[in-house]
Amino acid sequence: MARHILVVQTECVPGQEKVFNDWYDQVHVPEVLDVPGFVRGQRFEAVPALRGELPDRRFLAIYEFETDDPAVALADLRQAMRTMNMDSSLDMDKIIAFAYAAHAPALEAAP
Repeated sequence: MARHILVVQTECVPGQEKVFNDWYDQVHVPEVLDVPGFVRGQRFEAVPALRGELPDRRFLAIYEFETDDPAVALADLRQAMRTMNMDSSLDMDKIIAFAYAAHAPALEAAP
C-alpha cells in the first residue's frame, strides 16, 4: 500500500479557540481515523515563520492514509463526513484541504 497525506488548514470562529481545539482533538481526529486507510493524524498551530509571517489559517491537521487508490480513500472520507460530529466553532468557509502521494521515502537526520 502506498502512503499518502491529507493536509487540512482550518480556522475557528473568533473567541471559540478552546471549544474548537477540544472538539478537533477529542472528536474530529478520532472520527477521521475511523475511516478505513487513515492511520495517523496530528494537529498543529501556526507560529511566526522565517520572516515573522503567519498563514491565513492558523490551524493545520495532517492525516496519513495508506491505499493503492487515494480517490477511493478520499471518497470514503467524504462519505463518512456526512455523519461526523461537526462543531459550530469550525469556520466552514475557511477550510482548505489537499492530498499528496509520497514521492520518495522519508529521510531522517543523521545522528
